[in-house]
Amino acid sequence: MKTSQKSEQLINEQTKQAQIREKQVAKLAEIGAQLRQTRLEQSISLEEVAVHTMIRLQMLQAIEEGKLERLPEPIYIQGLLLRYAKFLGFDGRAIAQDFPISQKRFVLKKFWFDLFSYLPRFKFRPVHLYLVYLATIILSVQTLSKQLDQSATQRANQEPGSKTVALVATQPSGSAVPPKNPVVQNSFLANPLNATQQSAQKPSPPAQEFNKFGGQGVKVGLTLKDASWIVIEADGKMEFEGMLPSGTQRTWEASEKLVVVAGNAGGVLLAVNNGKAEQMGAQGQVIQREVLISRP
Repeated sequence: MKTSQKSEQLINEQTKQAQIREKQVAKLAEIGAQLRQTRLEQSISLEEVAVHTMIRLQMLQAIEEGKLERLPEPIYIQGLLLRYAKFLGFDGRAIAQDFPISQKRFVLKKFWFDLFSYLPRFKFRPVHLYLVYLATIILSVQTLSKQLDQSATQRANQEPGSKTVALVATQPSGSAVPPKNPVVQNSFLANPLNATQQSAQKPSPPAQEFNKFGGQGVKVGLTLKDASWIVIEADGKMEFEGMLPSGTQRTWEASEKLVVVAGNAGGVLLAVNNGKAEQMGAQGQVIQREVLISRP
């Protein structure tokens, strides 16, 4: 009897979830249309919104088109709506809270708790505790051994690099030569969410590129294969911010550091100190890179 009641409750809950899903689709279409209309009235491009809100271009398009299936879970959608609406001058929190969120997680959690409550309870005996203790010791020893092996390998791999740095440091500053193939570390921006809407996923820091040269300055050249919103900072000062069309070629220089932000990284080629031009990222990605100078 109890099993049939719980099955009926689960079916009712699934029906409620389907109804909530329909409300979410309708509300997202309404909010997305409102945000798009306001953005066009203010003559703001989606690339500019992506740069300032750190939201992927594809997700902004999905919000404006009301494509719920192209967006993450509702709790994340609330965070995206909050940032987008706030950027356009709305009350971001009010708009985000207007988007309905399902309570499915909590219902399922209670369902599984009730299910396991009917299972026979397992009684621990001293021998069981001893086995758990022994397994914990073995696992700890294996983990420590792996960590020691990894540390030894990392030290062995870093030794040649440390010698190279030492040789460069002994040379006069005027004789330092920029490397032909600087090391580049790339990563894509995650979707930033409001702190009050946080979950297991948290926004990642901006992607950075550390190119170290021993010369008197740094220079970057941009070639645009496709239109993109671009932001340039040189030595902490804003040098440029705006939309550049396809086919544009621009160069910027700095004494210590250059910061480049592209709203459409897939359409931008970046060359550092007259080096080989490389694509900054994927189409529609918002990418930030930094070029630093290293002095002996």
